[in-house]
Amino acid sequence: MKFTAVVKIAAFLLIASVFAGCGNSAYRQGRRLLKDKDYPAAIRLLEAAESENSSGWKIKRDLGIAYYQDRQYLRAIPKLVQAQKLRRNDGRTLLYIGLCLERAGKFVEAISVYRLYARLSRLDPLKKEMQARIREIQLRELQRQVRQNLAAIDRLPPGDPNTVAILYFRNLSQSNEMAPLLKGLADILTTDLGKVKRLRLVERIKLQVLLDEIKLAASEKFDQLQAPQTGKLLGASQLISGGITRLSETQLQINAGVVTTNTGTMRGDGAQAVGQVSELLNLEKVLVFDLIQDLGITLTDAESEAIKPLPTKNILAFIAYSKGLDFEDRGLYEQAREQYAQAIKLDPSFAEAKQKQEQLAIERLSLATIEKLAAFEERLAGTDPALLDTGSRLGLKFGLDLRDGSIFDPDFLSGAGVITITGEVPTNK
Repeated sequence: MKFTAVVKIAAFLLIASVFAGCGNSAYRQGRRLLKDKDYPAAIRLLEAAESENSSGWKIKRDLGIAYYQDRQYLRAIPKLVQAQKLRRNDGRTLLYIGLCLERAGKFVEAISVYRLYARLSRLDPLKKEMQARIREIQLRELQRQVRQNLAAIDRLPPGDPNTVAILYFRNLSQSNEMAPLLKGLADILTTDLGKVKRLRLVERIKLQVLLDEIKLAASEKFDQLQAPQTGKLLGASQLISGGITRLSETQLQINAGVVTTNTGTMRGDGAQAVGQVSELLNLEKVLVFDLIQDLGITLTDAESEAIKPLPTKNILAFIAYSKGLDFEDRGLYEQAREQYAQAIKLDPSFAEAKQKQEQLAIERLSLATIEKLAAFEERLAGTDPALLDTGSRLGLKFGLDLRDGSIFDPDFLSGAGVITITGEVPTNK
């Protein structure tokens, strides 16, 4: 009797592949030493295991981890990339690539890998941990950039033509009540101008890093540095600066202008808005549209509509938010959380305050916990095909093969281990 039998042995092949990569004693001993934190001995045995089985992805991954633990980051990276190419859906491999890049001071590359891992991860704690790591590394990268720029200020090129930096506003009346609003106003202006597609905005945190590095208060610092130098340091061709004046108990005046950094001259007529203290955020909208006009930009209807909404209609909520920014800049995170919570209590729809509070509320994970979560996630089935293009582009930048046969491919697991057998069925006669 002829037959065609289809035997699905995905589970069997999976087990077989594990034993193929883990079957030698050198690997088992190396893993045990790695667990016991005897990293030099673990490396010797794992290198021996790799020489016996050059295609074992787990051997390469664990050898890369051992290099990482032994602080040999530049040796670990290529080994981990080799492991990733052999086992494309292993989250721990990608995680350690990011950790090695971070420790090696390759912050931009580490951010890209963590960002990819955050997008791939299905576990909320891992996503949040990667997002927190990204924010930390971005700050360190900004600090490094600013230090390099300060050391080579005379050799820096002019700022990008479409890049704008918003400086902290001056408290012209020296009113203590106005002081908390200076950072908040710069933050909201940056957000609003960031909705104009032709412009690139320097993040407020970069300005703060610059101030911290030169150890000067905002009101003093920009008196001492000329506009061309300031623009070069921030990578901006246009600077927006201004001041707030308390006219009375209930009224204030805000002035602002655009300065071209390579000449130090003002563009346009500048902007001015006068009104009640409680109308501060409405006054900010007046400034935004006048400053955009001074920049010589004609807004689309969509851009204009995007800028119009107020972040909050509650001035007390905005004051609390502004205080939170200042506390966060100074590393006083508990006080910052309290102020963001106060802002949300006063206005539950205050989206910017909610985002800041969520960022500071992330409970950081130990490396051991991250590994356990990554191991659990490895066993999760399913893919997200929508991530294919983005993941591939990011991965290929670092030599990570994330396209063909990767976890983005819906058939990666479902079709594995399907064998068709043709032959005769023996019969007893």
